[in-house]
Parts: sequence; C-alpha cells; structure tokens
Amino acid sequence: MTTLKDIVSGFNPSVKYYFSLGNSSTISGSGTIDLLSQTKETVNSMKESQWIDYQNDWKLITIFLPCPSYFSGLQEAFLFDSIENLEGVLDFLYEEVPKAFVNLVDSTLLTFPHFNLHNAR
Repeated sequence: MTTLKDIVSGFNPSVKYYFSLGNSSTISGSGTIDLLSQTKETVNSMKESQWIDYQNDWKLITIFLPCPSYFSGLQEAFLFDSIENLEGVLDFLYEEVPKAFVNLVDSTLLTFPHFNLHNAR
C-alpha cells in the first residue's frame, strides 16, 4: 500500500516527518472526540520540537474525521458536534500554524473495512 509519506518522499527524500496522535482519549462532554484539544496538544508539541523549524517549514497536517458508531442512533447529534468541532480546529490551525496544508480524511471507510467503496458513490 502506498502512503502519503511514500508519495512525498518520491519528490523530496529529505522531507522530515513529524507524527503525533495527541491524547487520543480526549472526549468532550457530549461524548464526541475533542479534536480541538488534540490539535492544540499537537501544535504545542510541534512548537517545542527542535526537529522542525516551526515558522519556516511547510507542514502537511492530516485530520482523520471521526464517524459515529454505525448502530449508535446518535448520528444527527454527532454530525452537528463534529461540524462545530472541525470548524474550531480549522480556525485554530489557520490562526496558529504558519505554512500548513490541511488534509481531511473521512474515517468512515477506515472504520468499516467491509464497506465497498464502489457502492459509496
């Protein structure tokens, strides 16, 4: 399987890779994953890192969008919480992270491996 890291390395092998999961157990009061707290933690970690030049290096940030449980019945509430959460994350990244590309990945297809991508269209 080809990864984004493999593709970028094909164009520039000297690219540095910084990886952070943040505190993956951060849950908001409504039971949704708190992406903003994770984002702030990751950005603070990047700022403190001696490995990257935070102000001058370009950054590619990938956000895996959480999806509701297939059987939860709370999908509508989850959707509204997720949209507000994502807006907060993107606003924070815009204001705090210079030279960044943000990649949004729908984790629905990652969560349900039996899901047929061809039927999703």
